[in-house]
Parts: sequence; structure tokens; C-alpha cells
Amino acid sequence: MYLLNEAPIFLEFMDRFLKKANSKIKIKATDELFLYDKCVCNKHYCNSFILKTKRKIQKDFYMYHTIKTNKGTFGIELFDNGKFIFVATENKNLPFKKEHKILFKHKSSIKKNLIKNKQKQKLSKKDKKILNRFFKDFKIDPDYKIHYYVDDCIIDYI
Repeated sequence: MYLLNEAPIFLEFMDRFLKKANSKIKIKATDELFLYDKCVCNKHYCNSFILKTKRKIQKDFYMYHTIKTNKGTFGIELFDNGKFIFVATENKNLPFKKEHKILFKHKSSIKKNLIKNKQKQKLSKKDKKILNRFFKDFKIDPDYKIHYYVDDCIIDYI
């Protein structure tokens, strides 16, 4: 389990992605939401992160929202056990792919204790350039934008 600031590219990607998807949410590093694991489907085109919140979530809650873009399909999946899955498929060239591989080297990286790097991770100029290039021509199908009720559900996890 990692703090979100251990993955600055992913954190910035999520923030920009949600803005483009019509969300009012600002993703920031908190002590409530953690990078928990990666998807273990082992598909070369899957770059999905599993986040986990400390917040109490309503029992039997489940929500999935698909977001189709010109650069792949994305999804937000929320569970009552506090898991928040950011699904990213059909694109091998996501800006956070390298970061994803570094953090989650093994088949599954679930750890109950928090892993902290001694050196503070920051977004470099090169990382910002890569993100800018990715989002330059990024388009979301209007039928798949995030609606206010999806935003309200996500807020419970952040």
C-alpha cells in the first residue's frame, strides 16, 4: 500500500482525467486514500490501479462508470469494502505505465502496512511534458462523461 504522493504522475493523470470527464473533484494526496494494488489480469494493455479508502462506505454499495475516449476505455469502479478501482484498458502508452511497473513489481503487491519512500516523489518537467502530450488531443465521448451522481459517489472515497 502506498500514499498517492508516491505516484505523482498517476495523481496528476487522475486529476486531469477527471476534469476532462466533467468531474468537479480535485484528486490530492491525503491520508484517507491509498494505492492498494494493481490489476492481476496480466494483459499487456491493462494499467488498472486499485485504490483503497479508510472511510466508511455504505454496506452493499457498488458502482461502475465507463468512460470511452479516443485513447482507450477507462472505468471507475467503487465497492462497499473501500476499494476504488481506476480501470485503464486498450492503451499501452499511458503516462503512468512506468510508475505503475515500479510500484507494483510483483504479481500482487497487497501489503497491509504502508510503504513509504524516503525520497519525496515529485512531478518532473519531463513527466509534465508527457502528460501534456497525452492530454493535448484527448477526447471523451460526450455520452460517457461523469455525471453529478457519479461525482457524489467518488467524493465519499476521497
